[in-house]
Amino acid sequence: MRLIPANYYEVESLCQLIEAEQAKCITFTSAAGNTGSSSALVSVAERLKLADKRVLIVDLNLKSPALASWYGVNNQSRWSFADISCQLAIEEVAGIHFLSGEHLIDSFQSRNLNTVGEAFLRLAQEFDYVLCDTSPINAKNQKNVPAKVIMRWCELNFLTVSCNQTEEGELAQALTVFDEQDRAKTHLILSQQQMPTLHELMMNKIHRMLASRFFVSRWLAGRLLIRWNKLVFKCPWLKTNP
Repeated sequence: MRLIPANYYEVESLCQLIEAEQAKCITFTSAAGNTGSSSALVSVAERLKLADKRVLIVDLNLKSPALASWYGVNNQSRWSFADISCQLAIEEVAGIHFLSGEHLIDSFQSRNLNTVGEAFLRLAQEFDYVLCDTSPINAKNQKNVPAKVIMRWCELNFLTVSCNQTEEGELAQALTVFDEQDRAKTHLILSQQQMPTLHELMMNKIHRMLASRFFVSRWLAGRLLIRWNKLVFKCPWLKTNP
C-alpha cells in the first residue's frame, strides 16, 4: 500500500473538504478495485490523527481486505451491525481505532438500511470521524457488504478512479447505482498510482527509436539513452509517480 504523506496538498484538500461538508462518516470506494482507494483512506486517517481527532476505520472491503494486516489487527471479536458488538469489537492500533469486516457476522443485517444506519449513528457518537473502506461498487458476491448501503448513511463519499487502470465501462456501470442523493455527496479522487513513470515513458520511446529502420533515428536514440541515464542518476525521482 502506497500512502500519501500527511503534509501533501492532496491529503490536506480531502481533509478540508471533509471539514467543509461537516462530515463525520465518510466512504472510500471504487468502481472495480486496485485504484488506491484504501491508500487514500489510510492517508486521510493518519492526517486526521495528527490533528488529535478520534478516528475509526471500518474495513468493509471484503474483496481485498488489506487494512487489517496493514495495521496488524489479528484477534478482533466477531461483531454485527445489529447490536453493541460493533462497538465492543473495536481495537486501537497506533492511535487509530479499527473495526474489521472480516469478523462481521450476520451478512443479512449488513444489507438492512435501517440496521446499518443505527449502527453508524452509535459509532458517530463515539468518534470524531468514521472512515469506511468498501468493496468495489461493481463487486457482486454474497460476502460483500454493498457499498451503496454504506454510502447511504455517510455524509460524504469518495469514489477513486485510477488513471491507466479504471475502464470507462467500469466507471459507467458503477455510476448507475448512484441515485440523486448519492451523487450530491460523492466526489471523485483521481489516482495516478497506476500511471507509468516519466522514466518508463522515456525508455519506451527510446526503445522504439532503437528499433527504427532509419540509422539517424537509432543514432539519436543511442545519444539520448546516454544522456537520459545520466539525468536519472542525478534525479532518481524520475523513476517514481507524482
